[in-house]
Amino acid sequence: MIKRISSLIPKSWISGIRYLLTPAKKPNIPPERKAYIFLAADYGNLGDIALTFAQKQLLLKHFPNHYPVEVPSSISLSELKGYIQSVSKDDIVTIIAGGNMGDVWSWFERYRQLIVSKLRKNSIYQFPQTTTYTNTTLGRNLLACAKYIYYGSSIKLMAREKMSYDFMQSNFDCSSYLAPDIVMTLKYWKKRERNGILLCLRDDREQSLNNEEQSEIKRIITDINMDVSVIDTKIDDTFKYDIRYVQLEQFINRVSSAKVIVTDRLHGMIFAYITGTPAIVLPNSNRKIEMCYEWISNCGFIRFFPSFSVTAFSDALNTALTDKVDVDKDILDSNYSRFQTIFNTIFKNE
Repeated sequence: MIKRISSLIPKSWISGIRYLLTPAKKPNIPPERKAYIFLAADYGNLGDIALTFAQKQLLLKHFPNHYPVEVPSSISLSELKGYIQSVSKDDIVTIIAGGNMGDVWSWFERYRQLIVSKLRKNSIYQFPQTTTYTNTTLGRNLLACAKYIYYGSSIKLMAREKMSYDFMQSNFDCSSYLAPDIVMTLKYWKKRERNGILLCLRDDREQSLNNEEQSEIKRIITDINMDVSVIDTKIDDTFKYDIRYVQLEQFINRVSSAKVIVTDRLHGMIFAYITGTPAIVLPNSNRKIEMCYEWISNCGFIRFFPSFSVTAFSDALNTALTDKVDVDKDILDSNYSRFQTIFNTIFKNE
């Protein structure tokens, strides 16, 4: 009977009840004005670590009088409640950027909604996201909850591509903006000796390439007389929280030393962009790579293919390996200024 009753209660209500009943664990943070980064990456995904790092850098640039505080994503509800209760009216509240807005990564979405519901009067910035609310019971329920919670709140939503921006505009009664993935605001480009090929392909729920296509890619690359290294932005086995930004920089340096990178990871493409590394980019399952590519398609050294073709891939790889690729620093600087202007506009009223 109790299970039957529990099944009829929306999970968003259960989360709220759990929050009310959970004692708060007060965090040890400085007393000055703060800029919070809720749901900051504390796990072995270097793309998400890069998002957290870039978000922190943007906050330091735009809110220099606020002390940045990372609130890790995997903390307990008791710890989260302590952080929420520590927020003052003069603090800036931000939620991590990425692709976890919706029901594909529902745990993030529930915490996001909880944070916004408890801090409605604060300045809240949802940094650039890709939205994915699927046409399932869970997706529809989470979307309905988001609409209710965001209505009348002070949250400013940012989408990192046009499809998510249009979705926000159509579904949420709050401010929304189109802005680039924040890792694109980092600068790591420098001239250096480059050698070898990096292969960075995903093997999770966002994978689009089938096993046959992945095997064909590996065969084509292996047939070339050049060093090939298989890498991944997921480093669960070797991740250490205390040195997460050192591990991020080591990975970025590895990308910047390659002659070309082949990837179907969004941040594999973006790491190539910020380091000036030639890249052949293939699609993932939710089109976020294709849509985010539009921000940097003018750079000239990254080629995106909406689908895999043996001929097109082989030609692009041979071109990247044999032709001299000159990175136009003026284009990178122009893009950087354009991206900063977008965030200046969003933050100008604070």
